[in-house]
Amino acid sequence: MSSGQVEGIRPAHPGELRVLAVTAEVPDEPDAGQLRAWLLPDLIRRCAERRRLVPTVCEITAAMTPGSAGDPGTATVPDHAAARTALNIHPPARIAPASEPAERTAEFVAPGWGGGPAAGAPPFDVGTGDPGWFTGRAFARHLAAPAGPVAGGGVTGSEVTGGGVTGGAVTGSGVTGGAVTGGGSAPLILADLAAQELDPLALRLVFLGERYRDGLTLTWDALHAAGKTLQRWRESVAEWALSPSAPMSPRYAEAVTAAFEDDLDTPAALRQLDALEADEDVPAGAKFETFAALDRLLGLDLARDIGKVSAPRAR
Repeated sequence: MSSGQVEGIRPAHPGELRVLAVTAEVPDEPDAGQLRAWLLPDLIRRCAERRRLVPTVCEITAAMTPGSAGDPGTATVPDHAAARTALNIHPPARIAPASEPAERTAEFVAPGWGGGPAAGAPPFDVGTGDPGWFTGRAFARHLAAPAGPVAGGGVTGSEVTGGGVTGGAVTGSGVTGGAVTGGGSAPLILADLAAQELDPLALRLVFLGERYRDGLTLTWDALHAAGKTLQRWRESVAEWALSPSAPMSPRYAEAVTAAFEDDLDTPAALRQLDALEADEDVPAGAKFETFAALDRLLGLDLARDIGKVSAPRAR
């Protein structure tokens, strides 16, 4: 399964990367912890796409809406499309309830896969989520999970690399049951961000500020600071877009890519963006091209305000 060390994962099928995310129950609106769990497979997908791999992400969740006559075989799960879209998280190709035989999800990507010791290669290259679910199941070669040995993450060439030992809990002031509260004792949800006039992608930026396998203390101060950073970067990108075009900065582009490929070291990637923003030796046009290209990994809509800036800002 996994050695617990950073490893290279060669996809079982050339040109394709298959990811299985096992998620917790989401009875109503997803809270910050669930949103962070959804972010991990999205980051893996983005890394795969950058390396010209075709990603297929499937999800098995405990959230269930009974089907006809309560038959678990026909149960469905909410896709929470609006919440995923708000954080630029690409929806899975398939979402299945925990009550459904997991083999159906395996057969979705590997028709005819029957499980068991004679099944051959696992149907998925990377698994994310509860490691207990994967124990004793030959569903994924490597795991990026909340506890236990992990291998999976960014992509190097045609291989996936990664590691780490924990998916990380989200905690904060007013925590109830390990969830961050947005008001009273209820977990923080996207509506709480809207009430604070915060862009939902500020939450994504806060998530990117910590390694996926580390715990995260979520505070309103951090969320508001992230909102200001998003606004500043977007204004800068819009301003740089008015400058003569120039090639991307290979130094910073390679550094950010390398950070993602080093077990999804997103904090290091963000530090490189900060350094690029402040680097007076890099032409504005090159900064624009670099930020715009790297946002395919970050998913922060950094080019959102292009066309809204008509003249350079005073420094």
